[in-house]
Amino acid sequence: MKTVFVTVGTTRFDELIETVTCSEAAKALKARGYKRLLLQIGRGSFVPDADSCPELKLEVFRFKDSIAEDMKQADLVISHAADLLQSEFGSYLGFVSDQRK
Repeated sequence: MKTVFVTVGTTRFDELIETVTCSEAAKALKARGYKRLLLQIGRGSFVPDADSCPELKLEVFRFKDSIAEDMKQADLVISHAADLLQSEFGSYLGFVSDQRK
């Protein structure tokens, strides 16, 4: 299943999570063939539910021991740009700058 994995690491970045789950973003992802949106929301206060993104299969978690398998399985990875991540798994990797700092 074509998957987008969004990760914010240990921080909170509610604006990123809100943006990728908005109707326009979900429709754009679906139009590009994505079917699953996997969100690692860290310490964020915004927790989207399935109704916020009905176009895609939505899965949400805060933390886990390793996200390596999630990155490996993803076709597209969108990450908070606090640290430089290298995608050794063959996924496309997009960074989003947190302009609030």
